[in-house]
Amino acid sequence: MFYLFALTSIFVAWIWVDYFRLVDIYDRDSLKHLIAAFFIGGLSVPLVFAAHLTFVDELGFGLNGGFWNDLLYCIFQIGLLEELCKLLAFLLVWRIFRKQLNEPIDIIAYMSVCALGFAAIENTFYFNNYGSYIISGRAVLSTVAHMIFAALTAYGIIRWQHLERSGKGWRELLLFFFLSAVAHGLYDFFLMHSSFRSIGYLVTILFFLEGVSVFAVIINNALNNSSFFTHRMVVDNEKVSLRILSYYMAVFILQFSLIVIESGWSEALASVGISTFLTASIVVIFSLRLSRFKLIPLRWEPLSLQIPFQFRTVNEQDEKQFTIAVKGEAYNEIYLSLFYKEFFWLSPFGKRDERFPSKKLCFIEDKLFLSQDEAYYLARLYLDHTHQRWEYVLLKPKRSGKKFNKDKSPIVALLFKEDFTNLQSRPFDLKELNFISWAVPTAFEKVNSKRA
Repeated sequence: MFYLFALTSIFVAWIWVDYFRLVDIYDRDSLKHLIAAFFIGGLSVPLVFAAHLTFVDELGFGLNGGFWNDLLYCIFQIGLLEELCKLLAFLLVWRIFRKQLNEPIDIIAYMSVCALGFAAIENTFYFNNYGSYIISGRAVLSTVAHMIFAALTAYGIIRWQHLERSGKGWRELLLFFFLSAVAHGLYDFFLMHSSFRSIGYLVTILFFLEGVSVFAVIINNALNNSSFFTHRMVVDNEKVSLRILSYYMAVFILQFSLIVIESGWSEALASVGISTFLTASIVVIFSLRLSRFKLIPLRWEPLSLQIPFQFRTVNEQDEKQFTIAVKGEAYNEIYLSLFYKEFFWLSPFGKRDERFPSKKLCFIEDKLFLSQDEAYYLARLYLDHTHQRWEYVLLKPKRSGKKFNKDKSPIVALLFKEDFTNLQSRPFDLKELNFISWAVPTAFEKVNSKRA
């Protein structure tokens, strides 16, 4: 079974290696470099053992049931030591693949993959010692938590690079490394200390979900500040979330199969309970939150502890209903971004307006973030068949109801404004926009680029 557990651990790690390949949209790194980082990250586990044998165990500092003693033990002897060993593994990766780490998301990805190497070895031993019953829990919570803690250190490195000239970068580097150690220690403390025995799992889940929100903002900020940033490239949130869900469905099936091998069908069926559905719900939440990003160049969103979903009240047939919505940019701009800086046909959709009776040539010139950071596309709409006369319009993606036509073309609102100067230099009033028509863009073959 040991080898099956090892393969299971590697598969769980692969979920997130593949995830970073999907969200690294500007300058995707070679898979072989990420695999090398994964194995180098695995070296941090024997490094932890060596540290314990060399000097840590001699300190005689262990868990004794005391609140402060156990808290400090978890933070310094578990959190600090493990995060330091992950950092040392990452520094080796950085030394070897320095040229590949050329944008902020690479720092996050390689540091997280090093943490996945650590988690894979740790998971293998846990699975071997405690059996298949813990696979889904560690695959969902512990593995992702290791990435979150490592990403805090990586974020400190990014902020250090960003603030290097000001001389303040070292403060943030040390701050975020310390935060990663504290977060790691608290995560273990909530699970291990007797005062949290009855609610420790629920507290850990809440803490974990807050960490997911921080992780999402870290990735978003890294993408925002890439030197390769372009509005033409966006994260395909549908593809990312479905990929994560599919992988974890395979993990649940694999766990069930291994329990059957170990204990038989009756035990496997009995293992499917409330905790399984809770774990699956967590997967749904983070698969959505970690795929939703609003990409705004050079934007640094503040990190804050918040759960990654919110409760909303909606009116359905004059009745109020409460729903849960996962935070983040839910609209998938992958289909509209294909037309950025391109010529295309813009055709009326639905009821036609006399100002826009038929398809016209269009060219998206810029992407703007106006009221409450809503995305609008500044476009030239050509007025006749000569394509010499044009006027500026704004295209706004339809975000509620039917968002795409049957051909998967995005439906957009065609908006007109009297003055298109200085759109982002002053507060923007939506009342200044005149709605003309709903429209859909379609590809236009080989237009002479000189017309732009």
